[in-house]
Parts: sequence; structure tokens; C-alpha cells
Amino acid sequence: MSKSFKIGILSFAIVALAACSGRAQNDAAPFSAYLAALAATSHGETTAEDVEHVLGYYAEDVVYEHPAVGIRLEGIDAQRQGLTAFVASYAGGAADSTIEVIDYIEGPSVVMLRLKVQFLMRRDETSEKISRDQWRLIETKDGKITRIIDYW
Repeated sequence: MSKSFKIGILSFAIVALAACSGRAQNDAAPFSAYLAALAATSHGETTAEDVEHVLGYYAEDVVYEHPAVGIRLEGIDAQRQGLTAFVASYAGGAADSTIEVIDYIEGPSVVMLRLKVQFLMRRDETSEKISRDQWRLIETKDGKITRIIDYW
């Protein structure tokens, strides 16, 4: 076995281990600022400014898809409507809405995030804590998010 082949295998092994290492959420996680802004749009105190802050990360022609439920939103105005559609159904405050990065894999202009998402939903006179694991694929171009695909 040649020396360059051995180095290639070792490099691949190191990259594969790093990609599957279960990194905790921190400022080094890709899109941490975007995810914090997104969490601010899913609680009872969400404002129009919170929604506009998230939209600032998106390209004008951004596409959001959720294949399991058949949702596809195209363009910034559709994203605004999508983000605000459920605001009245959220309860609690900022501390009740979190998005934690469990793991991620990055590629050129794309990242796949494994997330733990938590928030409170209004249920008549009470509220219910929602906690789910999900995957979010984010594609970018020129520093803006161009496509999001959610799986949960």
C-alpha cells in the first residue's frame, strides 16, 4: 500500500469521525445566530421585528420545503407569511423556545443540522410543551440562505 493511499485513508477517517462527533451547540456551530433568531419567532412574545430579523438571513428567492407534510414556500413574502401564520398559537416567552444544534455536517454551500427544537403551544386555556428532534438542510449562495428542507 502506497504512503499517499494510507494518508488518504487516515484523512478520510478523521473527517468522518469529526462529522459524526456529536458537537454541542456553541457559537462555532454553523448558523447559530440564524437559529437563535428563528427560535425568537416561536413564542408568545414574537414581534414583527423578530420575523424580519430571520428574513434578513434569506435570499429573495428562498425556498422552504417540508416533504412530509407537502409544504413548499417560494420567495421572501411566502416565508414571512409562513413564519407569522402560527404566532398566535405560541405561548410562553423567549426562554421557552429553543433550538439546539445536536450535530451537523457541512459541505460546500450546504449544511445538514440535527436539531432539538422546543417551544410552547397554546391549547385552549393551557399550553403544551413541544419537544422534537429534526433535521434541517440549509443551502446558501452569496452569504444568504437559498433553500431550507425540514424533516421531522
